[in-house]
Amino acid sequence: MAYLGFESGGTKLVVSLSYDGATIVDSRKIDRPLNNTAEQSLATLLETALDLVKEHGLGEQSIQAIGFGFGGSVNSDLNKPLICLHEEGWSELGAADQIRGHFRCPVYWINDCEAAALAEASLVKQVSHMFYVTLGTGVGGALVSNRRIFRTSAEGNSEVGHLLVDDDFHTPCPCGSSGCLEAVCSGPGLLRLAKRMFPEEGIIAPEQVTASYLAGHPKFQEVMEKYILYLAKGLASVMTLYHPERIVLGGGLGKFVAEQFQSRLEEGIRDKCYPPFRQSVSIHAWTAEEQAVGMGAMMYAREQLGYEYSMTDRLKDNNE
Repeated sequence: MAYLGFESGGTKLVVSLSYDGATIVDSRKIDRPLNNTAEQSLATLLETALDLVKEHGLGEQSIQAIGFGFGGSVNSDLNKPLICLHEEGWSELGAADQIRGHFRCPVYWINDCEAAALAEASLVKQVSHMFYVTLGTGVGGALVSNRRIFRTSAEGNSEVGHLLVDDDFHTPCPCGSSGCLEAVCSGPGLLRLAKRMFPEEGIIAPEQVTASYLAGHPKFQEVMEKYILYLAKGLASVMTLYHPERIVLGGGLGKFVAEQFQSRLEEGIRDKCYPPFRQSVSIHAWTAEEQAVGMGAMMYAREQLGYEYSMTDRLKDNNE
């Protein structure tokens, strides 16, 4: 038997295959057009998954479960997507029914940041409480405690991207508010920040900002300093609320920030978080990298599948 991991969020659509529900043996990545609808993305994921399964000599009935790392909010009680701020249509699509129509197996939905957090936690030794942050198209967060996602509601929690960090409320956020961490510290947020500070530079992509910083351009040194101040403010709130043993930054921008600004960011967090927690501040780059979401989604599906089977066995035993 095998597992599939779906990933929809950011600029990529990804399908991953595993035989043990944890180790990825193969994956396919497709660029997601920025104007894609949920229906178009799902069709691409299904077509890619069917091709991947066929290439490995598997039948559609060989898949034991599918974990879907969703780039938006998920209702964990109802096991369904709620909303994606960057792609419309998921809540009305009936995606799980369409997927089951092909693979005849359970589909388990999990926020993509939570999925990545599970994968990262499985690779970290001797850390019981870890907070994971994705810096990409949006800014997501997830707390993992003893290898399990910590949740306070079915609709999720740890929405670090929507902490208010810009006191002047210059920048609107996709959530409808303004001044959120996501508005200034996501990839698009970094671009907006650079345009706001230096509109004459004609920057059109966040990659230009990071490349100009690495090239030593003085204006973009200033942009990144402002960026780190915003990010430190948001992560100081995370530190004060949760007191994790480490904070892991994922996504392409997250890895760049962790590698280039680790000490500066730690210093900024210490300056703003609750004093007794300051010595515990520890920033790291992700290690699972691009496999994190697919890997974590399949781990979650395997876990949920085992839980459902164990509950069925218990009910059976109680009725005998």
